[in-house]
Amino acid sequence: MQYSHALACLFAASLFIQGCNGKSDSTIVEVSLPEEKAPIGEHNLPIPDNSAVSDFRILLYGNSHIARQNELISTLLRSANPNITVYGESFGGGYLSDNLQNPTAVATLEENDWTHVILQGQKYSQSGSVEYSTAAAKTWIAKAKTQGITPILFPEHPQKGSTTEGQQVHDLHLAITQQQTSCLAPVGLVWDHVIKQQPDLNLHAADGNHANETGSLLTAMIFYETITGQPAELLPYIPDSFVSQDLQYQLAKWVTWILATHPPCS
Repeated sequence: MQYSHALACLFAASLFIQGCNGKSDSTIVEVSLPEEKAPIGEHNLPIPDNSAVSDFRILLYGNSHIARQNELISTLLRSANPNITVYGESFGGGYLSDNLQNPTAVATLEENDWTHVILQGQKYSQSGSVEYSTAAAKTWIAKAKTQGITPILFPEHPQKGSTTEGQQVHDLHLAITQQQTSCLAPVGLVWDHVIKQQPDLNLHAADGNHANETGSLLTAMIFYETITGQPAELLPYIPDSFVSQDLQYQLAKWVTWILATHPPCS
């Protein structure tokens, strides 16, 4: 169960929820939070296609897992096409349901001319024992499409050592897109594939939860291809990416391979 560092840690005598952007383990009893009172759009509009714009304006919602993504995505976009302009903004605040109750967060989406919005922070139970509402995610998607913004769901990568979490979180977000169409960046599936292909490559930070510099770049390449529809394997080398040219190219090839079999915006 993932919680933002922005939330306070909650404790009770016999039940408690792990906080501070952590995930539950087998010793924690998971309890459901109250259902979000979030309206869902009446209409399921098609996904706006902003892949070929010359002025990318990208908004990210989420918790600590979106750290560095704004910077890296912008770098990749500019490296692929120096003639475009890119503006990115990140809005923290934890879960999508929390931000939906925040007037400033909602106004940030509604009162600006965005081309893409990346949505991270859907609550989920790592053990699968609790089913959390996806109403907020579907509401954000509907709001975005109404304004001509391309919505992109961001299912987190698996924590270190997990062989099932990437698929689990992907499937949860896939179910959301089946009710409210949205692009879905297959982050967990790409990470699973890379870890399987090169198990000695470390993608995680020391906490085993967040991405390190290599993992952050891998995730950003997934978003690059999701946003533009252009193969990540054709990206030029980024000298400041903290990985070798050979490794960047290999990671990009795996990104393009998985996205070819799991088209994000189909």
